[in-house]
Amino acid sequence: MKIADLISSINQFESLKKFMNDNNISKSDTQANQNFLENFIQNYHECKEGKLEDCLQTPKGYQPFLEWNHKMFYAGSKHCAHWIKSNKNYEIKKNFIYSDYDVDDNPETLMSYHSKIKKGEVVDNSRIKYLEIVSDIIKNDYKKGVYLSGLPGVGKTFLLQLTANQFALKQKVAFITVSNLIKTIKDGFSNNETQKENLLRTLMNVDCLFIDDIGGEVVTAYSRDEILFTLLNYRMENKKTTFFSANFSLNKLDVIYGVAEINCSDREIIKTKTDRFVERVKGLVTQDHMIMGENKRHS
Repeated sequence: MKIADLISSINQFESLKKFMNDNNISKSDTQANQNFLENFIQNYHECKEGKLEDCLQTPKGYQPFLEWNHKMFYAGSKHCAHWIKSNKNYEIKKNFIYSDYDVDDNPETLMSYHSKIKKGEVVDNSRIKYLEIVSDIIKNDYKKGVYLSGLPGVGKTFLLQLTANQFALKQKVAFITVSNLIKTIKDGFSNNETQKENLLRTLMNVDCLFIDDIGGEVVTAYSRDEILFTLLNYRMENKKTTFFSANFSLNKLDVIYGVAEINCSDREIIKTKTDRFVERVKGLVTQDHMIMGENKRHS
């Protein structure tokens, strides 16, 4: 192939043409790497947004691209436009280590929600204040979250999911409902001990953890002391960002988790265990923020 024909073949693809121009690649550079470029361009396709089954790449879903270093070309590959279209919200989902909800059902981030409000969407002040609190946490890279409280149905879980999506753009996150956590851990004893250990270890170490509906589970001394305390104590000691949602304010947790134990009638011991658990929750958050409003599930 003549060098002029090779350059013409390259320039018919906008991404390759831009690459050559951005790297100031000369005709002599092209000629010096002619064999490599001829092989690269021979079966090259430039994906446009569409269904994955329409992708012409081999393998489907992966777009070849060029790299330029030390006067030599190298080939790489990345997810193509077809793959991205078929795997929407990938940039968020790839950072979810564990999630109780499908991101595709609620892919919005807290900042995109904030933009809607700026454009005129009417929300109450408690939601605006929550956005400001979280924005401040992100801006200053604080390692504490928020305890989000409010009556059932006011939208706490929705806001917590938006927050998880926001953090997932840059960090590894996990989102779990407390009742599901307790059930999974207990099931692990009879079904899969490794599954139980892996889940707890994952939640302990993930960058940002979102715990939904704390206090909404059937509270027992075991779930409080052996599961939740273990998880929260580790995250507090290691300065891991943790968010909570609950139907009760933070100052009610001592009542909810002050459960009597079968073999213990000593109220002082029970209070001490409860207090040390509640202190872990308090130590992980900047504040208890209440979301106002009516039960949206009944509207």
